Amino acid sequence: MSPNSLGFLVICGVISGALAAGGSAFAQDSGRPRFVRQALHEFAKDPQKMKSLVDGVAEMKRRNSAPKDSAEYRTSWEYWANIHGYPGPRNGTVAEWQAFLQSRFPEDAPLFSGFFQGMTDFTPPDQLATDIWGTCVHGDDEPSHFLTWHRMYLYFFERVLRKASGNPSFALPYWDYTNSKADVAQPSSSPWRIPAAFLAPPPNAPQSLFERRRTAGFGEAVQLDIEQTNVDSVLAIGKFVEFQPTLERGLHAFIHCTVGSQCLAPYIGLVPFAGNDPLFWHHHANIDRLWECWTVRHGRDANPTGDANWMSKTYKFVDETGAPVEMKVSELFDPAGRIDYAYDNVRQCFRKEPPVVMAAVGKAERRAATAAAATTSIATARDVRLDKIDQVVPLVRPPTTASKGRERALTSVARPTGSAPAKALLRLIGVQTTQAQPAASISVFLTSPAGDRRKFVGVIGFFGLSEHQLHGHGSGGRDFTFDVSSQVRELVADRSPAGEIHVSFVASSGLAGQAPAVSQERVRKAGVAIREIKLDIEQAAPAR
Repeated sequence: MSPNSLGFLVICGVISGALAAGGSAFAQDSGRPRFVRQALHEFAKDPQKMKSLVDGVAEMKRRNSAPKDSAEYRTSWEYWANIHGYPGPRNGTVAEWQAFLQSRFPEDAPLFSGFFQGMTDFTPPDQLATDIWGTCVHGDDEPSHFLTWHRMYLYFFERVLRKASGNPSFALPYWDYTNSKADVAQPSSSPWRIPAAFLAPPPNAPQSLFERRRTAGFGEAVQLDIEQTNVDSVLAIGKFVEFQPTLERGLHAFIHCTVGSQCLAPYIGLVPFAGNDPLFWHHHANIDRLWECWTVRHGRDANPTGDANWMSKTYKFVDETGAPVEMKVSELFDPAGRIDYAYDNVRQCFRKEPPVVMAAVGKAERRAATAAAATTSIATARDVRLDKIDQVVPLVRPPTTASKGRERALTSVARPTGSAPAKALLRLIGVQTTQAQPAASISVFLTSPAGDRRKFVGVIGFFGLSEHQLHGHGSGGRDFTFDVSSQVRELVADRSPAGEIHVSFVASSGLAGQAPAVSQERVRKAGVAIREIKLDIEQAAPAR
């Protein structure tokens, strides 16, 4: 039996136990109706399903012209995009956005001019719209509810779209760009592209899914870089407070910026406009699925379910009739609650399954294990400035960590034993830019000192950065945590564990194919700074 097959059997067994212990966030009773969210490229193979999607989006867009104070308008495409954000007094006007971007990126002024052409500002038509428009939760605003708010947003949107489609069994497909498998016989169906219906303008394809404001050539001449959509080092993180912001500010932001002209132009590249692109909803369905993958792996109570304040948080939306509704976070974890959908795959989410998988544990056991965990910082760097497209940052041993202690910690990761293996965690603390984003993303690698071996870790994204700067908000920077246990094992395999490990940062467009190169001047101008980089070894208490 191959290691991959063994890993598959291990994870399936663990997942079965996790589900039995309430591992899923929303495992419904078997007698309740369920809607299955399917991978977009599989979904697109069914003409009837695609027709439902096309018809539903077209119907919602038709309702944009309904009276602004009507229930029909509250189920329109425009209304639902504006719930996420909208150009106007709350999120910045179209003129303010265009002027701001042109001042930061004068060389791209023609791009902005073309993309902003024909766009208008919005004013909420009534108190209900005032209450719920522009209420998207991102990490800089409310760090603990990015995933919960967006899960509710997708849930009610799906209900609206289902009714608009006329198909009572319709479920929102997700864009599975983390999938590493592609049909070599049909490269156009690659998960790093998007289905043809989203690409071709009318009359060759439906009006409802095409959007001209995406990155030029995306899905045709260029596609996502497969390496940068690898989310393994994020899914392996065990703590929600580290998993959520890293997923949001990493892969989630990467997709927004890569598809949205490096987050320099509407729609999907800028927060107040993003919900207007039909692709936005399939992207966020995948982010929601990845949260469910993480929950199934680590257990329902790896989420902050024991925090009464977190669980009682309530948000407002409207339903498929246009009526106001509210939803509490605790409802997302109620097996008999309103959540009525499941994903077709939440069990095989890693590209390479970690060798050791621990079953879900209860709240008391989790707290005890966390409290007993010992952390050894084995390498660090401070006050790092990234001013090159490809830059290696040497890490040094902290003065507080003895050489022997460092070697023992590295060995515990390189040669894992026991039921509570050590984990290597790469922490990027206080990542910020002084001017603007240097590119669509920055890829992070662990490297050997000679630079001859480089292991991908994850991405730093910049979605929401422009909005933050437009409104003049100061920030201490964004933090990222990646589980780099497998990368460390690969780098120190068959070598002395005392060997040094460095970190490399590579500015990227996020694209493969005929994509324009990243500008060295843009990277220098951005002034990306990292307050501290830490490579920590975390050793949990042995299982009893």
